[in-house]
Amino acid sequence: MKYAIVNEASRIIENVIVLNDPEGFAPPEGSYLKKDDQGLAVIGQELDGEGEFITPEPVDLTKQKAPLLPVTRKQLIDVLIDHDLDEQVEPALNAIPDIKARKKALNAWQNASQYEPDHPLVLQLKGVLKLTNEQFDAFWREAMAA
Repeated sequence: MKYAIVNEASRIIENVIVLNDPEGFAPPEGSYLKKDDQGLAVIGQELDGEGEFITPEPVDLTKQKAPLLPVTRKQLIDVLIDHDLDEQVEPALNAIPDIKARKKALNAWQNASQYEPDHPLVLQLKGVLKLTNEQFDAFWREAMAA
């Protein structure tokens, strides 16, 4: 017969075992045995308030987003143009008060061959362009696809 070893505090299945005689088995301290008549127990699964196995929701891998990848200068500028944001970038960089920081930002903007989504300059531009996280994500994915 199949049994689940359940953590008493969390009600999470820690292990699933097969026992002929559960009377001679002592589960680890802080755990108890739950008979699994239907063979539904899965490690990591939770039990509901009545002690019944909760069937985990299937994970739809098609809805998981791929990570944001670097984009080329052309990809990024094309998307900025498509959204009428291209002419806001250099004035924003020219407004940086510290001269060296401004020159470095302009150098990075004008001479980089690719841009990383988590680079400080890109994150600064995200703020200057007033993009929410969702807008930035969609914007960057659009650039990745260009």
